[in-house]
Amino acid sequence: MLRKNTESRPKTSGQDLSRKKRLDILSSRLGRKMVYRFIFVGLVPLIIFSFPLYYQTTSLLNASVRSTLIGYSKLANSALFSTLEKAQSRVERLALYSDNDPSFKVESSMFRKVFKLNDKFKAEDTKSLPWNKLDPERLLFLKKGRVIITAPYLTNSGVTLSLIAPTRSGYIACEMEPVELWDLTRAGLYGQHGILLILDEDGRILATSGGGFEPFQKIWQKLPQKQQMSGEDFFPGIGKTLWGYNEIWLEGAFGGERWGLIVAQTEEGVFELPVILVKSLLVLMGAAFCVIVLLSYSYVRYILAPILELVSATKKVSNNLSVSITAKSDDELGDLIKAFNDMTVKIRESREESIRLTSKAMLGRMAAMVAHRINTPLAAMKTKIEMIEKRIPSEAKSLNILGEQVRRINETVRALLGFARMRSKSENRCNILATVNNVEALFSESFSASGVGLEINLPGEEIVLNCAPEDIQEILVNLLENARDSSITAGSREDGLKRITKMNISRKNGEVEIVVEDEGIG
Repeated sequence: MLRKNTESRPKTSGQDLSRKKRLDILSSRLGRKMVYRFIFVGLVPLIIFSFPLYYQTTSLLNASVRSTLIGYSKLANSALFSTLEKAQSRVERLALYSDNDPSFKVESSMFRKVFKLNDKFKAEDTKSLPWNKLDPERLLFLKKGRVIITAPYLTNSGVTLSLIAPTRSGYIACEMEPVELWDLTRAGLYGQHGILLILDEDGRILATSGGGFEPFQKIWQKLPQKQQMSGEDFFPGIGKTLWGYNEIWLEGAFGGERWGLIVAQTEEGVFELPVILVKSLLVLMGAAFCVIVLLSYSYVRYILAPILELVSATKKVSNNLSVSITAKSDDELGDLIKAFNDMTVKIRESREESIRLTSKAMLGRMAAMVAHRINTPLAAMKTKIEMIEKRIPSEAKSLNILGEQVRRINETVRALLGFARMRSKSENRCNILATVNNVEALFSESFSASGVGLEINLPGEEIVLNCAPEDIQEILVNLLENARDSSITAGSREDGLKRITKMNISRKNGEVEIVVEDEGIG
């Protein structure tokens, strides 16, 4: 939390501030990038995963359904064949009983109804025979011995057929209890869209459990030659369909006719499960999208709120180094905020130190300038006092008082030079040639007035040392003052020439050597 400053701000409720903070987070460029990245990382893999899953599921389901359809076609085939074999022997016995006792009643769990027919296969109640309207070629379909088997047909109770046996007065027709072929196959189908079809050799429908087929409709050119197979076809009335096929081998027992039994599954039924899966995936993706958005917003808010607060603080630091942020966590963000606070403290301290050193350096330069300006006339005054004292001994007392005051002024100048040495460390590089030239300017008039010569030998290259210029200057000033005073005390040379003070500056073995030689006493 940023500390409050003294600037006037409009009063805003906490709720408005919180809402504004959330909007700032979402409207920030980094916030949008992070939200988009979360959504991309979360949803794209889900979408990429869902499509292969759908196609893989569809492919596996297709193969599974076709295999299942073959299996249930086999089961229906076996049930029908077994039923026909049992029914054929019973019908023959019933026909025999009918000849011996015309008034007998049939009581059999295998047969649903029994009709007496004339020699033209007509019953007294023609409406009670569903197969009575069929073509004769369809009616007289299979035959074994004296038994005629009708083509299968569909009743309200299921797929069934009738067996007809000759009697002395005509025929007896026994309609079997519906062969539960549909019930046998339905358990293996997906949904409620399975269809059972029985075809003749020419691919015409003999019986069907539904699907909107026309009676005796031709859907194939011929029955397949293979005993069993599966496939995918477009059947009129029901559309695209998967099917499993088994040929009913009745040649040996029932007159050589070929029947084919198909258990089919409409595409709607086959893909009912994948559609449910896709819908579930879509719902899951929608829920995942909402969860990802919420999580990403929460995470982005958790990450970006301190960062945006940090950005705001950095903008204020340029004008107010007292700004600080309260760290609300001990993680990396907390460490970052603590580092920012430490940085502002160090910057504030550095700025204060810089201001202090700058002020000190300015005072030091001013002190050095004043000292240099005073030192030149002061040296001249000292020299003149000494000369007058020699020429007018009677004024020695007054001149001593004047010399004492000059000495005190000189001590003040030295104090100013000492203060000048306390400047910033950034001024610790000394140009020897410039410093020597400054010292020469200070002493040239003093040496000339004292009758002492000053020779300075400088190298041809620039020499810079890591030291304070004031320190070097003070050393040179002391050496030259001592040399000048010693030469004055020694007086004139015997040959009448001036005494010479020499300063030689040279570089040897990586070091700088400064030598001051005089011709004075001591």
